[in-house]
Amino acid sequence: MSDELDLQVAFTTAAKLVGKGHLQINARFYPYAGLKSTIRLRDGAINGKVSDGYNAADLKTLTGLALDLMMKLFRIRNIGETASEYLSEFKKLDGKGMYGLHESLRMRRGREREVNPYGKNYDLEKLLEKVLADNSEVFEGVGKQTIVWSKHSSRRRLAFYDSAFSQIVVSKKFDSKAYPQYFLEYLIFHELLHAKHDVKYGGRRKVHHPEFKMDEKKFPRYFEAQHLMKNGLNSPIV
Repeated sequence: MSDELDLQVAFTTAAKLVGKGHLQINARFYPYAGLKSTIRLRDGAINGKVSDGYNAADLKTLTGLALDLMMKLFRIRNIGETASEYLSEFKKLDGKGMYGLHESLRMRRGREREVNPYGKNYDLEKLLEKVLADNSEVFEGVGKQTIVWSKHSSRRRLAFYDSAFSQIVVSKKFDSKAYPQYFLEYLIFHELLHAKHDVKYGGRRKVHHPEFKMDEKKFPRYFEAQHLMKNGLNSPIV
């Protein structure tokens, strides 16, 4: 079990390895809702906040984590052999295990959104029931999900699946008759596939893997939805 002294040592070592050893270091564990780490440069000091979910990691792994953060902060691409060893130790952390820990922390500390599926033009709960009924073979065995409108009309994310709470969130911007009902059904269909398919790990984390994409094409109006995505919307679906 690592304490904040270990974390301070890890950040100090990482700073020296990237040529920033002259800067003051302030590093601490923080009870984030998920497995999150942040770093900022302010008034000549590097300030790091690392999820306390990492306090089970050893010093070498923490140093690799600090290095990863500093390389992004200072936009460093090439590092020496010693630094690479620390970074490799951090990268060895099993992706699936890390993601599982992240979700576990979110379930314990995060807050589920208030369930509000009722919009001015569309009732998401009824659309969810329709998608499940119309595609029962695709979603056989998928557990109960809740569905809500996002609090704000997001343009960056059309919809997303929050696995920590088994919840689909659809951007409020689509509560408009400017968008056909089949397109909202497609968004729901896509997010339900995230509930069905596990994320795959190899060289990198794969969310939309071949099995996912194969199922996605089973949506009855898939090509129409894709056409609308490419010609009328600017954001990717996640």
